[in-house]
Amino acid sequence: MSIATITAEGRGATDRLLSAVAARLAAEGRRPVGVVKTITGRPFADHCDMDLQVLPDGPVIRITQDLGAHSASCRLDAGALEARPWRSRSVSADRRRRPWSNLSRWVRRRWARTPAVRAVR
Repeated sequence: MSIATITAEGRGATDRLLSAVAARLAAEGRRPVGVVKTITGRPFADHCDMDLQVLPDGPVIRITQDLGAHSASCRLDAGALEARPWRSRSVSADRRRRPWSNLSRWVRRRWARTPAVRAVR
């Protein structure tokens, strides 16, 4: 089994990188399946909102909750994650047709020369 990490410098940079990879795959006529996280900052606030974009054409799901301006607690909304509205038959069918190993091979081939991707065996 191969395990890989993808990292990028800066807040939210890895999420933007993965979103760009998914968009590029879609532009090449491929059908990426899964979720990518988007982060939306709030003006004048230390907190941000996290959403999951369900690929390839599913909904955007808010996975954080508003706990108030002075809260220091984790804002992750377990209920939103547990509901899993992105689990559908079409996603399962796509997963059978296009296993994740195809995406892994594509990422290794395209990004292997950059320090952002480190494969661990």
